[in-house]
Amino acid sequence: MLAGLFSLRAPVYESTMLTNRMQQLARYPLLISADLEAGSGMRFDDTEINFPWNMAVAATGNPEYPQARSADSARSASYGSAAGANAPVVDVNNNAEIP
Repeated sequence: MLAGLFSLRAPVYESTMLTNRMQQLARYPLLISADLEAGSGMRFDDTEINFPWNMAVAATGNPEYPQARSADSARSASYGSAAGANAPVVDVNNNAEIP
């Protein structure tokens, strides 16, 4: 059986308390994800890390920017880990028709 939670916008402390409590109540370990592609500020109100969207970084045409941005996003994901997230999310936009 697979069960999980997806972290939406909330403060880090409340997210941590909720995910820890849900893990305690769950019969099986939960997968808990947080979409942090634009930094931890995308999901956690009390963090300051907000990056431009991936399409904006790609639009610069500089191949060094996405690499640096992904490293920064990985570092900011520590907030997600601290809040109980254990299932990383990676978004891939392969459809040019999606804005």
